[in-house]
Amino acid sequence: MPLLLASIAAAQPAPPPAEHSVTTAAAATRSGTRSSDESPEGFAADVAARAAAFEARLAEIDARVAAERVPEIRDRLLVERLACLHELGSIRGDSLDALDRAADDVLRTRPTGELRTAAEYWRLRVELLRREPKAATQPIIAQLQRIEQFLDRHPGCTYGPTLVAEAVEMAVEARDHVTIERLLARLESGYADHPLTASLIGAHRLNRNVNEVWAPVISDLDGKAIDWRGLRGRPALVLFWASWDPASSLLLERLATWSMLRDGARVSLVAISLDTQRERAIDALRRTGLAAVLVWDVEPGDSPTGSRAVWRSPLADYWGVRSLPVALVLDGSGRLRHVVRPLGEDGWHELVTAWRGVGGVAP
Repeated sequence: MPLLLASIAAAQPAPPPAEHSVTTAAAATRSGTRSSDESPEGFAADVAARAAAFEARLAEIDARVAAERVPEIRDRLLVERLACLHELGSIRGDSLDALDRAADDVLRTRPTGELRTAAEYWRLRVELLRREPKAATQPIIAQLQRIEQFLDRHPGCTYGPTLVAEAVEMAVEARDHVTIERLLARLESGYADHPLTASLIGAHRLNRNVNEVWAPVISDLDGKAIDWRGLRGRPALVLFWASWDPASSLLLERLATWSMLRDGARVSLVAISLDTQRERAIDALRRTGLAAVLVWDVEPGDSPTGSRAVWRSPLADYWGVRSLPVALVLDGSGRLRHVVRPLGEDGWHELVTAWRGVGGVAP
């Protein structure tokens, strides 16, 4: 019978962070909201409902723009229209051509103020979204320069943190540590209170811990700290996941084929759940047959605007986990060797390669 230890994160990793950002239970979705049904089917229904809501809002905006005669109000509606086009294209998985055309149409009118900032941002954003993954370093550097030029033209704009997040990801890909430090410094100076600032700093903290012993302080239900030394002697996997996330569910099914992770005599998996209900996490993991230390790390929180209910994860906040799933591969000495975001086949193969690279056995 697989060993299942239900644990809850009751303490922060040492040294404790000064302040946590908001992390939603729906870390793998754009909206951060959740329906009451956390099953994959409920997730799909939630996505369809969101698409319908944005379609209705877009039709309403178009009607108001056509009738509006006050330039300031019309500009604000056009700003919202661009954001709606992005959300709708993202939900549907479209090419975002409609957003690109709309941004160009706005810029041809030579707008000023917030509308110009929004149109320039969305045109740049579409360019970034279309870039090839694992692109050559030179195009990445050119795109990083365009991002920083935009930030210089529009200091303090509301789009800054999102653009910096994209830029940091690209700089990590290009191994441009100087640019990473410069971007994070820009965030801290201009957007100190923004949730993304703490999250990106956390992700950078995680990357800096690669090749170091990874042993954050996490307490079980009895208040006893998990003994990371007890996991040493063979590879271990730390997984940030949630049962409501389809990618997490698929990953758990695949991991269940790894015999090393089903050995109840020697646990090699620490599963950090971001489910809003602990019982769901316990049931989901038990069904897989995986032998794991289960960490439930979720607590209620408030959104920056107070407009929606959210859930936050102190551990995800501290280590900058902004999407699910995320896998940390530890070697037999407890050192963090790889941070993998196993979405899609490429991510899965990366995880398998990393696991085998530290001596793990995978089919």
